[in-house]
Amino acid sequence: MFIASILLKFRAHQRYRQTLRTFRQLNDHLLEDVGISRNDIDVIARRQYHEEDRSGITADTGRAPLTRQEIAS
Repeated sequence: MFIASILLKFRAHQRYRQTLRTFRQLNDHLLEDVGISRNDIDVIARRQYHEEDRSGITADTGRAPLTRQEIAS
């Protein structure tokens, strides 16, 4: 049980870092198209991390994170 909790936290943190990385790679125009600014990136990533951490349920859908092309389309 303890190990599972640590593993969930680790995976949530990995997704937090991946979310940051993905959004930071987008240009300002693409960010504006999805309705966020550069200042919102960390807030969005942290919200996702804390929601997963609290619930113990991950947002992992079994597929790779979205690519820049998938986000832009």
